[in-house]
Amino acid sequence: MSEQAQQNHVTATKRLHDILLKARSYDNHHAIKDVWAEILGVKKDDFRELYFALTKLHELVDETEKAVNKSELRNKNLYLRCLPPIRAAISHWTLNGQWAAITYHITPSVLQDLEHCVEAVWDFKVEESIDNEELKRVSDEVDDAFQSVESSDLDPEVKRVVLEMLENTRRLLVNCRIRGAEALREALTQAIGNLVTVRSSMTQDAHWQKVIKVIVTLDNIYSRATKYAPLLKPIMPLLLPAAAASIHK
Repeated sequence: MSEQAQQNHVTATKRLHDILLKARSYDNHHAIKDVWAEILGVKKDDFRELYFALTKLHELVDETEKAVNKSELRNKNLYLRCLPPIRAAISHWTLNGQWAAITYHITPSVLQDLEHCVEAVWDFKVEESIDNEELKRVSDEVDDAFQSVESSDLDPEVKRVVLEMLENTRRLLVNCRIRGAEALREALTQAIGNLVTVRSSMTQDAHWQKVIKVIVTLDNIYSRATKYAPLLKPIMPLLLPAAAASIHK
């Protein structure tokens, strides 16, 4: 696979390799929770979110194993031998220990074997890479919409539903660096489901426009990453008819 193809096409195995390559670069004296939090994009004192992110990292290992086993590769055991030490590193739940306990498992040879997996299964569930600047932009839009809705005079129950939806979207955006487009799809489907329940309260007011902007941006990024048709376009007229014309311009 060419270097350009590696940059533009992403699989679960590629995301796993990129995360562990970065993990290997940290000095051994750092606290485990601090390094994982920085790499995975969560607050270092939020143990619930940190454990959740590590669980999702395990799923990348499982996806890699599945891709290798479904391939026509010979000597599959040679490709899979890097996975047990990776699982051991991710399963080290004593987060207050030193990072040396993690790099003990993530050795250069393990990373090299994982890189061979990236090359071998590069066409398994391929998606376009999601630019960090795009994620930062939509994250800023979520923050803006949250503040706008929070200060609005919406019905308290409607406000609760929308704020919880935006908070969930924020959490799933953090997981994009682990789960890629799958996290975007989950954010989209949950957001659409929540908005359908409050659609009778939706108006052209600025706070609703900001909420819709978040969903449209997510949908645009998802459709570019997966090459799938946008999820939102056929649904938007049911949510906010006047906004439908602005979708996917």
